[in-house]
Amino acid sequence: MGRYFWGIGVPKEIGSRMEEWIAGRGAQIPVKRWYTRTQFHVTLLFFGDLIDGNLDAAHRAAEEAAGMAAPFMLTSDGLGSFNRSKVVWLGLKTNPALFALRRRLWEAASALDAAGHDRPTYRPHITLGRLSRPWSPEEIDVGDLRLLEGLQFEVDRFHLYESRLSPAGPEYRILRSFVFRNRPAGE
Repeated sequence: MGRYFWGIGVPKEIGSRMEEWIAGRGAQIPVKRWYTRTQFHVTLLFFGDLIDGNLDAAHRAAEEAAGMAAPFMLTSDGLGSFNRSKVVWLGLKTNPALFALRRRLWEAASALDAAGHDRPTYRPHITLGRLSRPWSPEEIDVGDLRLLEGLQFEVDRFHLYESRLSPAGPEYRILRSFVFRNRPAGE
């Protein structure tokens, strides 16, 4: 039984820039474990183990959602934290195409009774690490925060990931990719 989620991979060059920032400035944040570029992703919808019996239906729903999506850009907009879950993250600017994709996937997961581990509200982000105590971005130098703003990458697919916990932190394995098939006019 796995723990599954639909998510967007972070390109290696963006992941490398985030790792460089962590190595140079991460000591200012009370983190017990930083993530690495192999762990960076944007979660679209988390299932937990609720989708085990519905993987084929989930694949069909994801294919349908990918068929309606066109490539879009994601842009970072600074650090934040979820203190309840003890996470520090790199936020992403609001993008209507991302929210439309998320809405389609939420509707599909709800129809499969597989959305119970996720929330209907959505704050797109890339988890950078796990905090050892509550923390706020106001505790770090503003100039250091600006170095993570404006990182940009194109999204033309999403994946079904399986998550497994290990002593080194979560390990993510892509089970299947869903490439966007809707192209903007003129392509």
